[in-house]
Amino acid sequence: MRARLVAALGLLLAAGPVTPVPADAAVVHDVQIRESTYAPGEVRIAKGDTVRWTAIDEGHTVTADDERFDFHRTRTLDTGDRVEWSAPGRDATIGYYCRVHGAPGGLGMAGVIIVGSGGPKPPPPPQGPTRTVPSRTFPTIAKGVAGARPGTVITIRPGVYRESVVVREPNIEIRGGGRTAGAVVLDGDLTADVGLTVLAPGVRISGIATRRYRTAGILWRGAHGFAADRVESHSNDLYGLRVEGSRNGVISRSYVTGAVAAGISVDTCADCGLLVTRVGADGNAAALVATGSTGVVVRDSTFRRNATGIVLRTQPGGAVTAGVHIYGNTLTDNAAPDVRVLPPSERLEVPAGVGVWAAGATHVRVENNTISGHVYAVALTALGGPAQRSQVVGNVVSGSTVADLAWDGIGVGTCFGANARPDGRAPTSEPPFLATAYSCALPVTVGVPHPKVQADIAAHAFRTYYCRVTGVGCI
Repeated sequence: MRARLVAALGLLLAAGPVTPVPADAAVVHDVQIRESTYAPGEVRIAKGDTVRWTAIDEGHTVTADDERFDFHRTRTLDTGDRVEWSAPGRDATIGYYCRVHGAPGGLGMAGVIIVGSGGPKPPPPPQGPTRTVPSRTFPTIAKGVAGARPGTVITIRPGVYRESVVVREPNIEIRGGGRTAGAVVLDGDLTADVGLTVLAPGVRISGIATRRYRTAGILWRGAHGFAADRVESHSNDLYGLRVEGSRNGVISRSYVTGAVAAGISVDTCADCGLLVTRVGADGNAAALVATGSTGVVVRDSTFRRNATGIVLRTQPGGAVTAGVHIYGNTLTDNAAPDVRVLPPSERLEVPAGVGVWAAGATHVRVENNTISGHVYAVALTALGGPAQRSQVVGNVVSGSTVADLAWDGIGVGTCFGANARPDGRAPTSEPPFLATAYSCALPVTVGVPHPKVQADIAAHAFRTYYCRVTGVGCI
């Protein structure tokens, strides 16, 4: 034993002195970008260390809240891309997010880097004056909003307000003062068109309910950088919440019911950057409709007993709906026959009875949703244009009256993978063997036209809804 120790010591001496590794040597910390998350979401590193992000899934960015890094400003990451950022030589806390699926401040797809012992979060922007409605100076919401400076918080006392409000003042907050959204109600009495119309950027709305407006409860038009949290819409005639040509918005923890066109409507929103998260919708003609819009994310939401779940639609000859991510939602029984819908002569949306219906939309990803109780759980059709380069992956589907998955075969690059029934069996499909013929494992897929899918949707809409108006073909 002693001989072995002496020999080992001789080898160490022959090799020369051992150079110790400095305690503060830079280390690379890996973060994966997958399934619309950063994993891990929080990284603790030493000063000077490097964070390296690897894109397992495509279509995301890595953007610091304060924009000290932005990978990439002009495009999203492709699968396999790697980007790196090295920490400064001081303590700091840096939040970051995905421009497509999140928002600054930890909303949606977001992560945080803690350098050293961390640093204080940036102080909130200075708050302007507060206004209370009703009060002697501001007896109505409209008067409370009018002329408000950026940073102003308008607090609304519980009650029912029969007025329509147009917001032209940027960067203000309109906050319901009750414990629930239902404590502050804007009521249109079925005569006024819109409850809140937002025309300015940076407006935040929270804790407010709207009801009985003829067009929409809340309408954003050209209003960028908006947020709506804990808002409710009840029986507003056409739309509950409607976004027109507005970018970089977040709708969260909200609820919509009783709209005869769409609970949430997104229209003509190019490079939208809209995140819809933790929203509930029931009893609408459609829970959510995106038309001529790109860059919309719907996640962690629950849509039940609407006439249709989510519709992604391209109007013939109009702007294409593309780059939409439907992730982690629960869609149940969105073929409800007792939902009020518009007659065929006035219809804005076909009551399709489909969980997720991409009607002419392209580059759509329907991923990790639980979808049950529909004509089709997921259907891709060429109404308005071919459904190209879309992916339907990792969904749990069941209870479909025709088939779980469907594609009318018009287009290229659309694929299906890792979808299953709750018991693990393969889902049914129209046409049969959809998951094999158009597998995401194939380098490219080219569809074969299958018109039965669109015919099934039209037949369901007519038998279940339109026959009430025409009196013909009722079941």
